[in-house]
Amino acid sequence: MNSLDQPMNVQPEPSFRPIAIRYGFIAVLLMVVVDLITRFSGFVDPTDPSTAMNGFMVFPIYWIILITTFILAIKKHRDEDLGGFITFGRGFSLAFMAGLVIVAVTILWSFLYVQVIDPDSIEISREMAISQAEDQGASASDVEGSINFFTSPIVIALMAGIFRLLGVVIFGLIAASVAQKKPIGA
Repeated sequence: MNSLDQPMNVQPEPSFRPIAIRYGFIAVLLMVVVDLITRFSGFVDPTDPSTAMNGFMVFPIYWIILITTFILAIKKHRDEDLGGFITFGRGFSLAFMAGLVIVAVTILWSFLYVQVIDPDSIEISREMAISQAEDQGASASDVEGSINFFTSPIVIALMAGIFRLLGVVIFGLIAASVAQKKPIGA
Protein backbone atom coordinates (compact mmCIF):
# COMPACT_ATOMS: atom_id res chain seq x y z
CA MET A 1 0.00 0.00 0.00
CA ASN A 2 1.34 3.44 -0.96
CA SER A 3 1.33 6.30 1.45
CA LEU A 4 0.84 9.86 0.38
CA ASP A 5 4.53 10.55 0.98
CA GLN A 6 5.66 8.06 -1.65
CA PRO A 7 5.38 9.08 -5.29
CA MET A 8 3.17 6.91 -7.43
CA ASN A 9 4.32 5.71 -10.83
CA VAL A 10 1.43 7.10 -12.83
CA GLN A 11 2.23 7.77 -16.44
CA PRO A 12 0.17 10.46 -18.11
CA GLU A 13 -1.87 9.41 -21.10
CA PRO A 14 -0.37 10.52 -24.39
CA SER A 15 -1.87 13.63 -25.96
CA PHE A 16 -4.38 13.20 -28.74
CA ARG A 17 -3.85 16.74 -29.99
CA PRO A 18 -1.57 15.85 -32.96
CA ILE A 19 -4.00 13.18 -34.18
CA ALA A 20 -6.99 15.49 -33.72
CA ILE A 21 -5.35 18.30 -35.66
CA ARG A 22 -4.15 15.99 -38.44
CA TYR A 23 -7.53 14.31 -38.90
CA GLY A 24 -9.35 17.64 -38.58
CA PHE A 25 -7.33 19.03 -41.47
CA ILE A 26 -7.87 15.87 -43.51
CA ALA A 27 -11.64 16.08 -43.00
CA VAL A 28 -11.92 19.77 -43.83
CA LEU A 29 -9.69 19.37 -46.88
CA LEU A 30 -12.01 16.64 -48.17
CA MET A 31 -15.03 18.87 -47.48
CA VAL A 32 -13.50 21.79 -49.34
CA VAL A 33 -12.74 19.53 -52.32
CA VAL A 34 -16.35 18.26 -52.33
CA ASP A 35 -17.55 21.87 -52.07
CA LEU A 36 -15.42 23.00 -54.99
CA ILE A 37 -16.42 20.05 -57.16
CA THR A 38 -20.13 20.52 -56.53
CA ARG A 39 -20.01 24.29 -57.06
CA PHE A 40 -17.81 24.41 -60.14
CA SER A 41 -19.56 21.46 -61.78
CA GLY A 42 -22.84 23.34 -61.44
CA PHE A 43 -24.41 20.62 -59.31
CA VAL A 44 -24.87 23.13 -56.49
CA ASP A 45 -25.29 26.79 -57.34
CA PRO A 46 -26.60 29.02 -54.54
CA THR A 47 -27.66 31.57 -57.15
CA ASP A 48 -29.76 29.11 -59.17
CA PRO A 49 -33.06 28.08 -57.57
CA SER A 50 -33.24 24.97 -59.77
CA THR A 51 -30.19 23.48 -57.99
CA ALA A 52 -31.25 24.46 -54.46
CA MET A 53 -32.31 20.93 -53.51
CA ASN A 54 -28.99 19.54 -54.74
CA GLY A 55 -27.30 21.24 -51.80
CA PHE A 56 -29.26 19.04 -49.44
CA MET A 57 -28.05 15.95 -51.31
CA VAL A 58 -24.43 16.97 -50.61
CA PHE A 59 -24.91 17.06 -46.83
CA PRO A 60 -24.71 13.26 -46.43
CA ILE A 61 -21.28 13.35 -48.09
CA TYR A 62 -20.10 15.81 -45.44
CA TRP A 63 -21.62 13.63 -42.71
CA ILE A 64 -19.81 10.55 -44.03
CA ILE A 65 -16.54 12.50 -44.10
CA LEU A 66 -17.06 13.68 -40.51
CA ILE A 67 -17.98 10.35 -38.97
CA THR A 68 -15.35 8.41 -40.92
CA THR A 69 -12.48 10.73 -40.01
CA PHE A 70 -13.61 10.88 -36.38
CA ILE A 71 -13.79 7.09 -36.08
CA LEU A 72 -10.42 6.66 -37.80
CA ALA A 73 -8.80 9.27 -35.53
CA ILE A 74 -10.24 7.71 -32.37
CA LYS A 75 -9.20 4.20 -33.43
CA LYS A 76 -5.69 5.38 -34.30
CA HIS A 77 -5.27 6.99 -30.89
CA ARG A 78 -6.88 4.05 -29.12
CA ASP A 79 -4.79 1.37 -30.83
CA GLU A 80 -1.44 3.16 -31.17
CA ASP A 81 -1.31 5.28 -28.03
CA LEU A 82 -3.61 3.68 -25.46
CA GLY A 83 -3.02 -0.04 -25.85
CA GLY A 84 -6.35 -0.75 -27.53
CA PHE A 85 -8.70 0.88 -25.02
CA ILE A 86 -10.40 4.28 -24.96
CA THR A 87 -13.29 5.73 -22.99
CA PHE A 88 -16.27 7.44 -24.56
CA GLY A 89 -15.24 10.78 -23.03
CA ARG A 90 -11.69 10.67 -24.38
CA GLY A 91 -12.96 9.61 -27.80
CA PHE A 92 -15.44 12.46 -27.88
CA SER A 93 -12.79 14.92 -26.71
CA LEU A 94 -10.54 13.85 -29.58
CA ALA A 95 -13.39 14.14 -32.10
CA PHE A 96 -14.40 17.52 -30.70
CA MET A 97 -10.84 18.87 -30.94
CA ALA A 98 -10.65 17.66 -34.55
CA GLY A 99 -14.03 19.30 -35.05
CA LEU A 100 -12.77 22.63 -33.76
CA VAL A 101 -10.09 22.53 -36.45
CA ILE A 102 -12.81 21.76 -38.99
CA VAL A 103 -15.01 24.62 -37.77
CA ALA A 104 -12.15 27.14 -37.80
CA VAL A 105 -11.10 26.24 -41.33
CA THR A 106 -14.76 26.15 -42.47
CA ILE A 107 -15.27 29.70 -41.23
CA LEU A 108 -12.09 30.85 -42.99
CA TRP A 109 -12.98 28.94 -46.18
CA SER A 110 -16.54 30.30 -46.28
CA PHE A 111 -15.33 33.86 -45.81
CA LEU A 112 -12.66 33.51 -48.51
CA TYR A 113 -15.11 31.87 -50.90
CA VAL A 114 -17.73 34.63 -50.75
CA GLN A 115 -15.21 37.45 -50.42
CA VAL A 116 -12.50 36.40 -52.92
CA ILE A 117 -13.40 33.37 -55.04
CA ASP A 118 -17.03 34.16 -55.91
CA PRO A 119 -18.00 37.60 -54.59
CA ASP A 120 -20.79 37.91 -57.17
CA SER A 121 -22.71 35.10 -55.47
CA ILE A 122 -23.61 37.39 -52.56
CA GLU A 123 -25.09 40.08 -54.77
CA ILE A 124 -27.04 37.52 -56.79
CA SER A 125 -28.32 35.93 -53.56
CA ARG A 126 -29.40 39.36 -52.29
CA GLU A 127 -31.28 40.10 -55.49
CA MET A 128 -32.98 36.70 -55.39
CA ALA A 129 -34.03 37.18 -51.76
CA ILE A 130 -35.45 40.64 -52.44
CA SER A 131 -37.31 39.30 -55.48
CA GLN A 132 -38.79 36.44 -53.42
CA ALA A 133 -39.82 38.88 -50.69
CA GLU A 134 -41.51 41.11 -53.24
CA ASP A 135 -43.31 38.09 -54.69
CA GLN A 136 -44.71 37.44 -51.21
CA GLY A 137 -45.97 41.00 -50.87
CA ALA A 138 -43.15 42.67 -48.93
CA SER A 139 -41.46 45.79 -50.21
CA ALA A 140 -37.77 45.76 -51.00
CA SER A 141 -37.12 48.47 -48.42
CA ASP A 142 -38.80 46.37 -45.69
CA VAL A 143 -36.48 43.41 -46.10
CA GLU A 144 -33.31 45.00 -47.43
CA GLY A 145 -31.70 45.54 -44.02
CA SER A 146 -32.13 41.98 -42.85
CA ILE A 147 -31.13 40.57 -46.22
CA ASN A 148 -27.96 42.68 -46.21
CA PHE A 149 -27.16 41.41 -42.71
CA PHE A 150 -27.66 37.73 -43.53
CA THR A 151 -25.74 37.96 -46.80
CA SER A 152 -22.68 39.69 -45.37
CA PRO A 153 -19.51 37.60 -45.72
CA ILE A 154 -18.88 37.52 -41.97
CA VAL A 155 -22.39 36.33 -41.13
CA ILE A 156 -22.27 33.70 -43.89
CA ALA A 157 -18.94 32.42 -42.55
CA LEU A 158 -20.16 32.35 -38.94
CA MET A 159 -23.39 30.57 -39.90
CA ALA A 160 -21.37 27.95 -41.80
CA GLY A 161 -19.22 27.50 -38.69
CA ILE A 162 -22.24 27.15 -36.40
CA PHE A 163 -23.88 24.53 -38.60
CA ARG A 164 -20.59 22.67 -38.96
CA LEU A 165 -20.16 22.74 -35.15
CA LEU A 166 -23.59 21.16 -34.76
CA GLY A 167 -22.52 18.35 -37.10
CA VAL A 168 -19.24 17.97 -35.22
CA VAL A 169 -21.03 17.46 -31.91
CA ILE A 170 -23.58 14.99 -33.30
CA PHE A 171 -21.11 12.93 -35.30
CA GLY A 172 -18.43 13.20 -32.62
CA LEU A 173 -20.85 11.60 -30.14
CA ILE A 174 -21.68 8.84 -32.62
CA ALA A 175 -18.02 8.19 -33.46
CA ALA A 176 -17.02 8.11 -29.79
CA SER A 177 -19.75 5.60 -28.99
CA VAL A 178 -18.75 3.40 -31.95
CA ALA A 179 -15.00 3.50 -31.32
CA GLN A 180 -14.94 3.30 -27.51
CA LYS A 181 -13.42 0.15 -26.08
CA LYS A 182 -13.15 -0.43 -22.37
CA PRO A 183 -11.03 -3.14 -20.78
CA ILE A 184 -12.96 -6.14 -19.52
CA GLY A 185 -14.19 -5.46 -16.02
CA ALA A 186 -13.93 -1.69 -16.30
